[in-house]
Amino acid sequence: SWTYLCYWGCPQYSSYTDTNDWFVYEATSREATSREKFEMAFNDFFQNGFNPEAFPVGTNPGCISQELFDQITAVYDEAMFAIEDGNLSDAELDDLTARIKAAKQAYEEAISVKAGKYYAFVCLRSNDMVYEDDANNLKATAGMAALPEEITVDEAKYIFQTEDAGDGYLYIKNVATGNYWSKNPGTSAQWKTEATAANKFTIPRYSGTIFNQRHSSGNYTHIDGGMKLVQWNSPGSAGCQYYVHLVDADKVTPLLSALEKQQFINTYKNYYASAKAVPGMYLYVSGITMDGNYA
Repeated sequence: SWTYLCYWGCPQYSSYTDTNDWFVYEATSREATSREKFEMAFNDFFQNGFNPEAFPVGTNPGCISQELFDQITAVYDEAMFAIEDGNLSDAELDDLTARIKAAKQAYEEAISVKAGKYYAFVCLRSNDMVYEDDANNLKATAGMAALPEEITVDEAKYIFQTEDAGDGYLYIKNVATGNYWSKNPGTSAQWKTEATAANKFTIPRYSGTIFNQRHSSGNYTHIDGGMKLVQWNSPGSAGCQYYVHLVDADKVTPLLSALEKQQFINTYKNYYASAKAVPGMYLYVSGITMDGNYA
């Protein structure tokens, strides 16, 4: 059998046989010039220009502060001038290249989802917020696209706290229950939570203010037609895309004491229910009838 490296596919399935024809060039290396390095840095960061539509100002992930926007705008304006100015020295171009790279690094740091913060996730598919139900299932609620201005314990199930899991990964914990997002459940299976921090996630930006949620296995979360959070590996689909809302810690902190008490009560309710079931596990029915002298 043959395996073809081509643009389209195996030629037996395609009439475009020319897609299997290649020019082969020998590649030779040389040091890039200062202008070439500048142009590569410019195209890497500013390929779509720099404007409020593509780089929105705000507090949610995917947005940057007005101060950072102004700083990057100054670098962008200078870079645009340098494109037309062929008289800049190598030192000037090298300095500008370094500042473009620093601006990109500052931008990427500013827009990322970070550890130690509180977030709410709204899926683009239905514009509904992710939450944990009473059976430890992750779902999306109908008609809840934003938290109210005043947050109570009732809304805590929509809020998730991120914890540093090392190597750029996060643990994601539900504020109401204290449970963590659990392991990859398999294609189309519903994602659940568990009591311990064992499964790691990243929340990479897809574009603009839109993010994906990715398990360390490489699989993505997805809101399906039944409003369940499941595994489905299509980061470009609306079901795999989320707006990430930063929740003010000052609004969450006053709820923590009541939530911890509720988590304690729920834990011991489960222990009590489990203990009540224990005698039934050891009952033995013999079919023998006893008279009143025996028990």
